[in-house]
This record gives sequence, C-alpha cells and structure tokens, in this order.
Amino acid sequence: MAKTVLKNCKKAIPNEVFNGCYSTLRTKEICYGFASLCDFPISPSSFLPYAAAAAAAATAAAIIIIYKTFFRRPSSPPLPPCPFRLPIVGNLPFLDPNLHSCFAQLSSTHGPIFRLHLGSKLAIIITSPSLSRQILRDHDPTFANRDVPAAASTITYGGSDIVWNPIGPTWRMLRRICVREMLSPTNLDAVYHLRRRELRSAIRRRGSRRRCGDVPHCAEYHN
Repeated sequence: MAKTVLKNCKKAIPNEVFNGCYSTLRTKEICYGFASLCDFPISPSSFLPYAAAAAAAATAAAIIIIYKTFFRRPSSPPLPPCPFRLPIVGNLPFLDPNLHSCFAQLSSTHGPIFRLHLGSKLAIIITSPSLSRQILRDHDPTFANRDVPAAASTITYGGSDIVWNPIGPTWRMLRRICVREMLSPTNLDAVYHLRRRELRSAIRRRGSRRRCGDVPHCAEYHN
C-alpha cells in the first residue's frame, strides 16, 4: 500500500520536490523509530529545557572566565608587566632565537623585571644587576628552589643532585662534598695544566674560525 502511494506521488510531483520531501520524511521516520526503540518520546518541546540549561551553563562559564581575567582584583601584589601573549602558547611565538637581544628589547619597554608565559609556565625575567644581586645573593634561599623538568628528574633520579635538590640538609651535605672533593685548592692545582691546555685549545679554535669568516657559537666551547 505504501509503495503504491509513493509511486503515485512520484508521478504527480516533480522529482526535485519529491526527493526533498521523501528525504525529510525518511529522516523523521528514522528518528521516531529510534525513539520508539529507546522508549523516549521525541517532540520539539522536550529539547527546550536541555537547550536552555546548556545555554545557561555556557553563559555562566563565559562570565566567570571574563571576570577572573579582566575584572577581578587580585588579593596578592600585582605581578610584573607582561608583553602581549596568546591564550595557550603564551609568549613563545613572539620570542626571538637570540634571547639576550630579545630580553634587552623587552626590558627597554617593560622595565628591568617582567614576566613571560612559556606555555603553561610562568617565567620572571630579571635584567637589572642590582635586582639580580638581591635575588642571587641577599634572598638566595627564597629563590633557589625550582621545578625539576621531566628529563632532569629522570637523569638525576628524581632531582637528587646538587643542581636540582631543594635547599635543606641533603643539599648542604652535597655542597660540602663538592667543595671538599672537587673545588678545593689542592684539587684545582692538580688539574691546572689540564685547564690551561683546554683553554688555549678553545682560543685557537675560536681564532681559526674567526679568520675563516665564520661566527663561532660560545655554547660549542662548553662541551
């Protein structure tokens, strides 16, 4: 019976109109059939509460994010100034490979202390000798601890060496051992000729590359 009705409609209605109406009817038939299998009544009014709840939740989340980003008054002292950054990657796309030149340019704009967002990490950049002296000498215990990267944690067995170990009894013991066994005057005098030979070799390599017109990279001489 249904096939006969469809054939008669197809003869009386143009193909474009029939195909559009048939696809619409077919889609509704599938939706209502799926709803009957799931025992869930489908009607336009049944979706309105869910759509309203989703819209309200999205609006509330957007308002909270905007408020925390732009209008909230911080309870702690304000952070140093920061150049323009992107939401996820931060300032990474805007950094020049020559970081010393990039930091000098940023310090002329934002002052001797500013912050950079390196992805999810916050970095504070100090370009003033007086501020560096206060951080590295006067307040060294406060600023000495640092986050251990994953690679350093793997290599140093969880950051247990003198570089990544937080200040405490273990670090002080490691420092005493390092000073006594490696940096004592006796040990430094014992390797004086080796240090002198390596320094002269580095100067010769640097001079030869300079004469060839190549610009040497200082990091090559730390290997």
